[in-house]
Amino acid sequence: MAVFRPDPNQAVLVVAAVDIVAVEAQLRPQLLDRLCVVPSRWSREQLDGVTTQLWERARQWGVYGTGQSCDEQAQAVVHVKLESVTDEIASWADTQPVGLVVLKPCLTPIGIDNH
Repeated sequence: MAVFRPDPNQAVLVVAAVDIVAVEAQLRPQLLDRLCVVPSRWSREQLDGVTTQLWERARQWGVYGTGQSCDEQAQAVVHVKLESVTDEIASWADTQPVGLVVLKPCLTPIGIDNH
């Protein structure tokens, strides 16, 4: 879920949902044309599963924080703060759907632009 501002005087709530009909029924009466519901790329179970896997291996992978935000299409993204990207966590991240996980290391080799 994210608030987008098509212009300075207009705010639109954009919600990525698995059950679009349920979200529409709940929010449309309140928000009218200030609501945009888009299909979610992943389920709550996928998001929770990724976070659970990360915390189960937090010590091993050097994970010290996770959080969720939305990308520019209002899709959920799991951000992972970790010491550095090891081959092991990079291999795991490669098994996840594209765009679901973003690794954010605090240590990177000199000469690598992480932005």
